[in-house]
Amino acid sequence: MNTTMFLPKEIKVGFQKRSGTYNGKLAYVIYIDEKGKIRKEKSFESWRSHDIPTEQFENEPTSGFVLNKKAGGYSTGWNHRQTYVRIYDPRGFEFEISIENLLYILDNTSSIIGKGLEGEFVYAWSGSDLVLVPVNAPEYEELKKLNDLRHKKDFVKAKDLKVGATYLTKNNDEMVFLGKFDEYEYGWRNFEVNKKAKKQFYFAESGSDGTFHYRTFQAVTRFLIDVIDENPHPELHAMFEHLEFEKRYSPIDHSKSLRVAMTLEDFIEYFSNFGWGSVVGANGREYDINTNRYSDNKVSFNGEYKEEEYNRWGRMEIHKLKVKNMYDGVEYEVNTLEDVFNILKPVETHYYQENGNFYIKQSDAWNE
Repeated sequence: MNTTMFLPKEIKVGFQKRSGTYNGKLAYVIYIDEKGKIRKEKSFESWRSHDIPTEQFENEPTSGFVLNKKAGGYSTGWNHRQTYVRIYDPRGFEFEISIENLLYILDNTSSIIGKGLEGEFVYAWSGSDLVLVPVNAPEYEELKKLNDLRHKKDFVKAKDLKVGATYLTKNNDEMVFLGKFDEYEYGWRNFEVNKKAKKQFYFAESGSDGTFHYRTFQAVTRFLIDVIDENPHPELHAMFEHLEFEKRYSPIDHSKSLRVAMTLEDFIEYFSNFGWGSVVGANGREYDINTNRYSDNKVSFNGEYKEEEYNRWGRMEIHKLKVKNMYDGVEYEVNTLEDVFNILKPVETHYYQENGNFYIKQSDAWNE
């Protein structure tokens, strides 16, 4: 079960008249969040029959739920209806849950003919999906504890944050506060550096693979719900060491970039693996290289043009044509990747961060 699900204090129920239900009505259940806002209200109002009054209930553990029947599970052209199961709530309405939700319920309790589902249940939401949760499920206590903190509204304030302390977010994530620092962004095609206007709150999470994952926020209002440990995290020093290699923290410094000749081994390995790509020649021009795997691995490159005159309805026009295997105006015979390497003498760019750390090497002109 997703232990980040939201457990509201109150639910709101709207109705449609529907045959095949216990009382002739099918319910749409939504909830009121910790801010007092009614969630999914727009779809709720468009779905329900307005001649049937809505009802509100406390979302307390309740017993007496009963399985009714399957609904949906058909497809007519574009109109697909997912399979659901209808459940009767003892407060007098019937609603639908997913098959996955039903299987989870049956993993944790029993359905007795004539008596319904054993035990008590509460309503929860995983994103926009309603989930009926048995309170005897092993994850329920953790889920309840998290949501009690959410509803408590005693959020950790930014001014009280301590570097190295561990905090719990309302999404049930544990994060270590690192401080407020500048954050840098980059264009989608290049390493053009843009600094965000305001310093950001930096946090670190320990990954299951032993790595650290960093998250930044412009504000932490109503986000941190508990202090797990005020003492400096035992891996705090390592978290800062790894942070130095994040380009959003220490930006790429183009004044440190170096053009370095590619090795033949790197060149052949790259194009043997991918079959195509781009490199920058010793003349600074970008060339596309292709090893045609569907034609006896024939190798070619292009990146230069020559002009040809063309008679278009009695008027001479000049067209630029891309020429295969031309370098600095000379056409070459090419048979192997080694031939291409010796002609182009390709170079790659080594990029470094402001703090001097090596960031990446690239063989094409993508970030030029």
